[in-house]
Amino acid sequence: MLQVKEPILEEDTFEILYNRLKNIGATLIHNTVQLIEMGGYQTIPQDTSVSLKAAPKLFKETCQIDWNKTEGDVYNFVRGLSPYPCAWTVLNEKTYKVIQVKKTQTNADNTKHPVGSVVQEDNKAYVYCQSGKIELIEIQAEGKKRMKVLDYLRGNTI
Repeated sequence: MLQVKEPILEEDTFEILYNRLKNIGATLIHNTVQLIEMGGYQTIPQDTSVSLKAAPKLFKETCQIDWNKTEGDVYNFVRGLSPYPCAWTVLNEKTYKVIQVKKTQTNADNTKHPVGSVVQEDNKAYVYCQSGKIELIEIQAEGKKRMKVLDYLRGNTI
């Protein structure tokens, strides 16, 4: 009966979008109930020409980051799984949950660094993907709490 189109912004994670849609949905339900009570509503038929995709079931294995993907694909993968169930990866034989990443907007030289390799420079950590590199912003190492990479690198290496 009532509907709203909500854009998904480039920096939106699952958590941010979920909270925004939750608030919009509550308002829509309230307004829809009021319209029904007043009898002043008009139905909107569902467009059956559009085929809907079913979302795949998520398992731990399907949440592992594939660094052979493009920078954009890795960025969107992490955004879609943050904070739960959370994307994860193994870097230098340690497992990390990857909560937040940032696109670097640079053309990384992948001939120097193989896909999946980590480079630390200027208190930042980058992981090379198929095309470009991703900056790690927030991670959680095994047995540790979530923290910004800047803080993690003060006493650890990736």
